[in-house]
Amino acid sequence: SQQSGATTIRHFEVLSSKEGDPPRQVAFQAESSLYPGTLHRRSLFYGVSPTAILLIDELTSGVSHVYRQHFRLAPGIAADGRPGVLSATAGSRPVLRIRTWILTPRGLSPAALDLDDFPVVSFALVDRNATFISVLDAGGSDS
Repeated sequence: SQQSGATTIRHFEVLSSKEGDPPRQVAFQAESSLYPGTLHRRSLFYGVSPTAILLIDELTSGVSHVYRQHFRLAPGIAADGRPGVLSATAGSRPVLRIRTWILTPRGLSPAALDLDDFPVVSFALVDRNATFISVLDAGGSDS
């Protein structure tokens, strides 16, 4: 189970066409030091696509860790994937595609996918610092 702890909201912005309209764009960033010696900064952006969210998790520490970015799937959802890509379906209908990269000094590479604890799926990296860049697309598209 996940521990609860204090989080500091660093930025929150909602842009709409006019008052009362649904959000056109949302930008959010928060930080937490729940785990001793590790700072976790999460940024979330919505609005580039009507079905997708961009999620960036930046984790920094003075020592090496196994970092995992977890996603819990709902009952009745099946999943399969490969490094950097998780495809979730309900029956034969695609319901979610998660594409995750890790940012390294050499650039972006697909993150290792772990389905061993299904229905919790995770992308993992072992290092002192980790940056996961994920696109969660509820349209289930291949793009």
